[in-house]
Amino acid sequence: MFGSRARYALRSLVYLAQQAPAARSSHCVAAALDASPKFIESILTDLAQRGFLQSRRGRYGGYKLASPAAAITVLEILSAIGVRIGGPDCSSDNPACHGCAADAVCPVRDLLQRSRAEVEALLTTQSLFDLAAGAASSPSCAERP
Repeated sequence: MFGSRARYALRSLVYLAQQAPAARSSHCVAAALDASPKFIESILTDLAQRGFLQSRRGRYGGYKLASPAAAITVLEILSAIGVRIGGPDCSSDNPACHGCAADAVCPVRDLLQRSRAEVEALLTTQSLFDLAAGAASSPSCAERP
């Protein structure tokens, strides 16, 4: 359902939520997630630019959540990183799909629209805190006190 970039963005945010309020380097996050440091750095930079993370340079720098984990919904995260929720375009309110020749006779369009709305509602009720609380804790980095 999600690409690897979206999965690692979520996993990175969950890890940082579990480590809060401490800041962690991209290398620390990458090690905890068993991922490429360059790939994780790219994701963390993007998340910081989108306002989910604060970053600080230097010996005691790194990344940490910009807001409390309970205030960040899963839908906000997925939307910010470009994950499209739902099925085909005809299940959305996409104006380009209005007037589709199959629109009047499509037997599944209403079902797809309802399922999309239900998934969005679920992702709106789930916070980063909920994900972090339900995830197994990753080991903390011993890179600094």
